[in-house]
Amino acid sequence: MERLRDPRTLGRYATVAVILLVIGALFVQREVLSDEEDGPLGVIDSQRPKDGELAPDFALLTPVGERIALSDFRGKTVVLNFWATWCPPCRAEMPELQAAWVERQDSDDFVVLAVDFDESAGEVNDFFADFELTFPVVIDEGG
Repeated sequence: MERLRDPRTLGRYATVAVILLVIGALFVQREVLSDEEDGPLGVIDSQRPKDGELAPDFALLTPVGERIALSDFRGKTVVLNFWATWCPPCRAEMPELQAAWVERQDSDDFVVLAVDFDESAGEVNDFFADFELTFPVVIDEGG
């Protein structure tokens, strides 16, 4: 009992208790209080695939707030393009991606999914309007 009265020991126990409370609160906030009705955003399955396996699933929001998951396109050929409005090669490839999308759009087995890197919905919408792009786009907020 003498040891429990030592201020250093009490400080250590208090520190451990605070850490456990914070971890518990984060868990409750994420799992119980989260307002994500359709599931989490970001990587859903973080395991690395092996050759011949499906890509890890992820879900992100479109500039208008619609949730799109990679698994929504299961069974289709998916061109997954990670890009940003400030990236010159990205700007150069967009007309080619749009042409491929338009050419195969009616076949219902092909999709171009553009994943913007951490920009605002307004920037993405303006870019898509300027380039007259019509394929789906989502925003990876926070990378």
